[in-house]
Amino acid sequence: MRFRVILPGVLTVLCILSAGCIFTDTAEPSVSKIEIITGGTKETVVITGDLDINHICDNLRSLELVKMEYNEPTALDYTLRFYDEAGILIASLEISSHNWIAYDGYFHYAGDGEFDRKFIDELVDAALSSGPKV
Repeated sequence: MRFRVILPGVLTVLCILSAGCIFTDTAEPSVSKIEIITGGTKETVVITGDLDINHICDNLRSLELVKMEYNEPTALDYTLRFYDEAGILIASLEISSHNWIAYDGYFHYAGDGEFDRKFIDELVDAALSSGPKV
């Protein structure tokens, strides 16, 4: 009887701990592509350069995120979707206009570190200003 109670509890804890691995674990699957979807126009910018991907992932890993219990309504500026080498979605998060980061159903703020929004803004601006590739 105890086994039936303990095993699901342990599995639940392991699932919860692995859900945020893109922010805390250095052994997550290798990210080969990031889609950045703008909040207002829903335009999508695809990032495949190793330097850009590493900068974004390293910046997110460097943050100490604190789950917010309550937040005011806010506009979402970006959705970031992370894909592995096989093209499988491995993580997704949203960035609000207040630099709150939404994942696992909650908003988080950076208790330590700073989200590099300027880098994301510059990638999006450069891609959208150059227009579609023919």
